[in-house]
Amino acid sequence: MKITYSLLKEFLQIDEEPKDIAHLLTMAGIEVDNIENEKPSFTSVISALVEDTKKHPDADTLTVATVFDGAERHQVVCGAHNCKKGLITAFARVGSTLIDEDGKVFKIKKAKLRGVESFGMLCSAKELRLSQEALGILELNENIEIGKNLEYLADPIFEISLTPNLGHLLSAIGLARDLAAVMDKKIKIPSFKLSEETKKTDNLLDVSIEDARSDRYIARVIKNIKVAPSPFWLKNRLEACGFRSVNNIVDSVNYAMLLFGHPMHAFDMDKIEGNKLIVTNEKNETTFTCLDESERVIPTGSLVIKDMKKTVAIAGIMGGLNTSVNESTKNIILEAAHFDPISIRKTSKLLNLKTESSMRFEKGIDFEMIPFAIDYAAHLINELSKESINSCKIDKIAKKQELKTISLRVKKAQKIIGNIISLNEIINIFERLEFKIVKKSAEDEVLIEVPSYRNDISLEIDLIEEIARIYGYNNLQKKPPLYRSSSITHSEAYFFEQRVKSYLRSCSMQEIITCDLVSPKLIQTAKLLNLDKDAPIEVKYFKSIDQSVLRPTLLPSFLETIKYNLDHNNFNLPIFELSKVHLKNDDKYVERNSLAIALSGKRTLHLWDKSNFDVNFYDLKGILENVISAITDKKYLFKKSTLSAFHPGRQANIFIDEIDVGIIGEIHPKVLQEYDIKKRVYFSELNLSYLMKNKKEDIKFKNLPSYPGSERDLTITLKEDFEIQNILNIIEKLKINLLEKVYILDLFKSTEDKKNVTLRFFYRDQNKTISNEEVEIEHLKITQEITKHLEK
Repeated sequence: MKITYSLLKEFLQIDEEPKDIAHLLTMAGIEVDNIENEKPSFTSVISALVEDTKKHPDADTLTVATVFDGAERHQVVCGAHNCKKGLITAFARVGSTLIDEDGKVFKIKKAKLRGVESFGMLCSAKELRLSQEALGILELNENIEIGKNLEYLADPIFEISLTPNLGHLLSAIGLARDLAAVMDKKIKIPSFKLSEETKKTDNLLDVSIEDARSDRYIARVIKNIKVAPSPFWLKNRLEACGFRSVNNIVDSVNYAMLLFGHPMHAFDMDKIEGNKLIVTNEKNETTFTCLDESERVIPTGSLVIKDMKKTVAIAGIMGGLNTSVNESTKNIILEAAHFDPISIRKTSKLLNLKTESSMRFEKGIDFEMIPFAIDYAAHLINELSKESINSCKIDKIAKKQELKTISLRVKKAQKIIGNIISLNEIINIFERLEFKIVKKSAEDEVLIEVPSYRNDISLEIDLIEEIARIYGYNNLQKKPPLYRSSSITHSEAYFFEQRVKSYLRSCSMQEIITCDLVSPKLIQTAKLLNLDKDAPIEVKYFKSIDQSVLRPTLLPSFLETIKYNLDHNNFNLPIFELSKVHLKNDDKYVERNSLAIALSGKRTLHLWDKSNFDVNFYDLKGILENVISAITDKKYLFKKSTLSAFHPGRQANIFIDEIDVGIIGEIHPKVLQEYDIKKRVYFSELNLSYLMKNKKEDIKFKNLPSYPGSERDLTITLKEDFEIQNILNIIEKLKINLLEKVYILDLFKSTEDKKNVTLRFFYRDQNKTISNEEVEIEHLKITQEITKHLEK
């Protein structure tokens, strides 16, 4: 919201600097973000009278004007179309300074334009940075003193951020009230005399309220108006506060709203059929052309204003083009009302239309101030349209609002604020805020009546906040914070997760964070992991269909993340995430911690060597083996799987103690095609909850071997579909004490249906140097056992 310094002065006698006013407001909880025009953008610019004009002898678009500044006359060459005899305008004499559009200061100098000397410059409002009006030079009020310094027109503008509950501050009087309370001053309400037509005018207009969402409606008829452009002072103030100047009638209504916070609307009376206004609801969806010339469909049940035949306004939001005020308008109906805030907000949201009017109605307006505001607007119209006549005023009240009374316990207020503020101080604060003290009790309890304009006050705690605000947050006692340690032990789960993350980061992996909620479309990908069709859990109340299902696996989120990165030319992706997954197992809802890892692109991010190959299945398998080994001492096993989401032959389940704890595989090309991913992706997911239950409790160290070992290699020819894990299982069952480790050294295809695998065996005796004979004996046992099983 924007408000000018001069508008605050309409209600409050203040001489403080704008920055001091901004500080006072901010310390009272009304945040001032910025001050525009804190200092004028020009110097030595005065009001001057154009005494005479004549055409430039050598330019059709230029005028040579004789300008009187109250002391002497000057010749000025001007290009504005409205430069005419008798006009009082802004005159920048030689030596004056202005600021251009780029913010650079320039000095007015004597110049010669097409051979004619010019001693100064006649300025537009835009050149003085008073408004955006640049079509002509400034036209000042004819009553202004000639030679007056115009720096007073450069009105400082406060840009204020308001929280949603502070609707009473969306006006100059609202801000002035709070500022007066802080400064311990009294506000002054503008006084005016409104003349009424003396003859009987009861038959001019009728008003009917047919919907309980409107509890007050005031209409005033003003006849014989003349629609014209607004004077400069009115344009200047409205535009400074962010309003567009339309004409003297509309601007008067907007100006009254700016002063008092009450939205109003002017209808062309001659376009109202049946001389009646009805506040009702829209029975059916209706197409309606608003003042902005946009067609909108008014939803059924919306609060509207109608005449006897048609809808003329969307209540509290915007009027209609069918009754708008224009140059031909002679008689108007001025309306002001009190509407239900929830109803206005609902309609505004459905129409996707937010206006200055709807914003104020949504936050709540002052029920009691409506008659004064509409009378002030009528008075202003009378001033700007001298022949206008106030004919009649109708004030319909369907339901009178009762003022709220709230009991305040002084001791509770002192406890919450943290300062001993006396009862007299509290009473003084509320009197400054124009709250009424209804009753004082002996137990330091006060009954307070809340003014009609304070819709944000409803509870005792709201009153306590007002005390702290006006007393001054910076005056509150500052106590040093006390430290209290917790008896709750550290979370084991947190430390476990941090340990896993640290290990993965040490493997050059990048952590990602994705949302727990996914779309039904992405759930189809999750189901390819052989999930039960009822496993996904749907959210009962969701804001978006894209976030309507709790994910049972991290796979869909990872594929979306990889697609996003590839689209942004980030091709090498070693990523991981620790998160929760949710699924339904029979009739139970299961939540568990999950670790997902994905690889795509090159093994090394930046390597010029041609040996920098793409990642493959075994790169991911190696990372998984290292992670599992770092977490638990239990033995793990990879078993071939048949999941539809993975490439056949490049996938496996991971087992620990015959429990399925994870999956690994290359994503199936068809799945990648659905996500428009053109790179190979390898994905794995581990049940981290199970791994945590079986984590290493202690890290044990052992001595380095004191004696050397001995290696043996064994090459075996196997059928193509024979699993090498079976060979490793045979070796494990033999329980050879001297065999320290065995691993695959090489694998190659010999024929179409055969493959050769080379295993390396490492033997060591922990107590002495192992002999060649001992190695041969143990190795022969292994060879014979493998041969025996293969011959079966």
